[in-house]
Amino acid sequence: MSSRVFIKNRIPTKNVSTTKRGVYYIGVDSKDISKENQKQWFGPEEDLIKDPKRFVDRVKNHRALKHSKSVKSHHMIFSLRKMDYDAYKRSGKDYKDIIRAVLNDYEKKHSVKLDWVAHIHDTNMAENHPHCHVIIKGVSDTLGDRGHKRIYMTKQDIDSMKKDFDLELDRHAQYKFMEREDIQTLSKDLGKSFESALQNLAFEAEKKKREGELERSKKVRKNKERGRSR
Repeated sequence: MSSRVFIKNRIPTKNVSTTKRGVYYIGVDSKDISKENQKQWFGPEEDLIKDPKRFVDRVKNHRALKHSKSVKSHHMIFSLRKMDYDAYKRSGKDYKDIIRAVLNDYEKKHSVKLDWVAHIHDTNMAENHPHCHVIIKGVSDTLGDRGHKRIYMTKQDIDSMKKDFDLELDRHAQYKFMEREDIQTLSKDLGKSFESALQNLAFEAEKKKREGELERSKKVRKNKERGRSR
């Protein structure tokens, strides 16, 4: 069975100004956030960061990131289907909790301390696939034997994060009865991945919707014709 989360690791940023633009894009300029949800960044411990300038300054002023070729930050996107996100929220949690849990696991596996800011996009264009942007400083705040550790996001790291996401969902997501039935049907009877199977379900639902609309329009026309013939 494929993972329920889609994770995209954008090209690592080697420029502080690009990091800054990314930070303000995810919290202010993106079309996926409404005005009332703008500037709602959060971090490893803070639920609300009104101004992420301190994060940008930490990237800018870190001595291990002064070299022009050093990776200043990683920009990651974690996306869930609305069904899974809603089921997780029913337990009283949201993206803040699941992002922290997954990144904490990354820290334990690599013996590092991540510095990051994030913003949830769950409105407007992101309605069907709520997602979270996370910008991570390119170096750990924990001193190791050879100084500050560089942060890398390999394919193995992404695969591990997907597993951690699924485990977190399994622990807390509260699916409704029909959603659980869909999960069992998709995994056992259809024998397809969640993504392709859900596309089929969506297609059938849309097909039925259009058939219903067509049937209603036919009835309206018949009623009009009957009215004219009287």
